[in-house]
Amino acid sequence: MPVPPPKILPRRKAPLLSMPEQRTMPSYTAGGHAGDPRHDPERGKSASGSDGSAKDGVVTRRAGKRREWDGSPTIGLFNNHRDTFSSRYHLTRRGKVKRLGQIMRIANQFDVVHGLTPVKMRLMLEALGPTFVKVGQILSMRSEILPQSFCDELAKLRADADPMPYQIVVDTLTQEYGRPIGEVFARIDPTPLGSASLAQVHRATLVTGEDVAVKVQRPGVREIMALDVSIMRSIARAATKMLPSAQVVDLGGVVEELWDTFESETDFLVEARN
Repeated sequence: MPVPPPKILPRRKAPLLSMPEQRTMPSYTAGGHAGDPRHDPERGKSASGSDGSAKDGVVTRRAGKRREWDGSPTIGLFNNHRDTFSSRYHLTRRGKVKRLGQIMRIANQFDVVHGLTPVKMRLMLEALGPTFVKVGQILSMRSEILPQSFCDELAKLRADADPMPYQIVVDTLTQEYGRPIGEVFARIDPTPLGSASLAQVHRATLVTGEDVAVKVQRPGVREIMALDVSIMRSIARAATKMLPSAQVVDLGGVVEELWDTFESETDFLVEARN
């Protein structure tokens, strides 16, 4: 006898989620599964607050709006918060242009177009700031580049420098220690033992009675050097493109070596370890 055809039941449609209803999505945290219901000890409970805000790193969606927990560090292909040389030292194009204008004005004051005497060259480098003072110190030891009379005059840049006012020394130490210097030092000699382009040294006595030497870095010197090096890098790149075949000195390498010297000399922790 004929077999009756199977009875086809109508398929039930899955219920649609209404717009106000929340959906919790898992987010990754190192060493855990925050927001994953499979690892939630209170499975089935909502991981977000009544107002749709995220808790414990959970991303929630409410009424079509996505809200994220911003307390955890994130990385991505299009992360705009990269640690670059310019961002580290807060360098801007406007600041570079302003600094370049200062350099050109000082160079014009000393009439570099018509030549420099040893004394004028030393005074000009001092006026240009710590970066150029350091360049002058390096050149003072390179008699194969400059005449000996220039080297002898530039050698004065190694020791002779106008000292910082004592109040700047006090303010710098207070900021570094985060408390009044009277809690650290019983006495600091206002007259420096020595003053250079990057820092100066004072004799002091700790509250515990030990005699010490305190080396204080000039405020903002590292940022000024970073600005000057950034300008030098741009000039070196332009010069290399214009004279690729006639290049005798690797200007880019010279600038990078100069910056390495600056970094090591302005990092007093390196000196302390030595």
